[in-house]
Amino acid sequence: MIKVNIGREPSLSGWVNVVWRPSAHSLETQAPPWSLPAPTGSAECVLIEWVFERLHPRREAVGTLQEALRVLAPGGVLRVVTLDLDKVMEAYRNDALRQFGAARWPGWYSDASPCIQLSAHLFGTGDGPTYGGALVVYNVAGLIRSLGAAGFVSVRRERPNESRCEVIRREIRDRWTDTSLIVEGLRP
Repeated sequence: MIKVNIGREPSLSGWVNVVWRPSAHSLETQAPPWSLPAPTGSAECVLIEWVFERLHPRREAVGTLQEALRVLAPGGVLRVVTLDLDKVMEAYRNDALRQFGAARWPGWYSDASPCIQLSAHLFGTGDGPTYGGALVVYNVAGLIRSLGAAGFVSVRRERPNESRCEVIRREIRDRWTDTSLIVEGLRP
């Protein structure tokens, strides 16, 4: 069985890596995530990390979920990691965003106003390819609904560094867990 990584950089050894940015497709495959270079039913798991929020919700995100469903074997796990709108908005309302981005954006984030900090999380920083911002942001209910509508079953929120897939538990360490929303679904 293969393992498919969409978005996580650097590429993962032993995985089919699809690195996609709105501005350019690059690295190991030129395929966008809605056209995965893997046979039907061949994947044990698909990881979509910090790219789902950049996909157009009707055209690209739906196609990406359909492709993940296609390449997963029955019982295979899709794991989506994206910005958690509820966490970020709660921190903004409580004037607590300062804790979320200081390590990610050293030198300016800690001194920025809460509005600028919120904008960095939602829309990006313009600081090169590290984070181009979100086209769509999700909360738990919205992301669970999206995966369920695509045909995934047993969709639920997962805690950082926990997974129903043994390979993900063994090989993946979640990053930026302070602002992450992690949801998994199974292929029926």
